[in-house]
Amino acid sequence: MKRNSYVHCSFDLVESFKPRVPKTRVIGKFVSEEAETPRICTADTIQHALLGIPGCADVMQNIQKFDMRIYIHVYYLTSEDIKFPTEEEVPDVKETHEVWILSEPQKIIRQDYEITDFKTRYHKDLNGIKHQILVGCKIKRVHNIDNISYFIDNIIPNLPKQKAEKFYELLKKISYRTFMNSMDDEFMDKIQEIRKSPD
Repeated sequence: MKRNSYVHCSFDLVESFKPRVPKTRVIGKFVSEEAETPRICTADTIQHALLGIPGCADVMQNIQKFDMRIYIHVYYLTSEDIKFPTEEEVPDVKETHEVWILSEPQKIIRQDYEITDFKTRYHKDLNGIKHQILVGCKIKRVHNIDNISYFIDNIIPNLPKQKAEKFYELLKKISYRTFMNSMDDEFMDKIQEIRKSPD
């Protein structure tokens, strides 16, 4: 039977799936990801889809530093309008098993999971850049959750409603993944101070 369901993982809620050229893609001195074909990036499994998320390992580790649970939104997309990119188009396709969906999916099913354990290692990519990558994780199914609301409720639970709503919209605009991926030690210390403050 021909497979027509593929996996898209995200730390952020996805409101709609429309093909586009990814804003965050491999651009390097030696190899770069194809920048012309509008697509929805998916994979054959959750593990492979996680590998395709930029900075995935760093995001998970930063969430873990806050002693928070790590949640991922998994979308199962049904489509027959697909393309299997080449290594020239997606340099790390052998690791991520990336599959492009070229039109809006016929069916979307969302399921959320908690990443209960994970392992990473340092890896030098084809552009010679050393960074951490995910090498495996354990997951369990959970009720649907919103990562931004979960973050705000855990870090600053007493934040007035109006300020919480503004902070939510700010994180939504930035994206939870980008926010967590760009978290440096100094900023993390400041957030931890806010978290421990009685007010």
